[in-house]
Amino acid sequence: MSQTPATPQQKHAWEVAYAPASDAYIKDQSIIRPAFEYLRQYNGVHETFSGIEIESPSILVAINWDSIEAHEAYKKEPAYHTRRGACGKIDRGVHRVTVILV
Repeated sequence: MSQTPATPQQKHAWEVAYAPASDAYIKDQSIIRPAFEYLRQYNGVHETFSGIEIESPSILVAINWDSIEAHEAYKKEPAYHTRRGACGKIDRGVHRVTVILV
């Protein structure tokens, strides 16, 4: 995977989502792989990570975007809503999403 360094005018954006994990995700964390494989093909995505918080249990997802503009452009794609609906398999629908520029 190639990475393009951000210019001073264009900072990379990390999208971080946190939600209660579904029972299916708790049993098999690999069910997120198809969504990540799809995202990694999208122009502007560098890396994807996920993990589970043991105490809650909750899922944490992080996506490294070229820029906030790349993230916003993806949200306008028709596939965004289709893929977002598929997330019902990994979480229980209550999200906290933060985008951090670095």
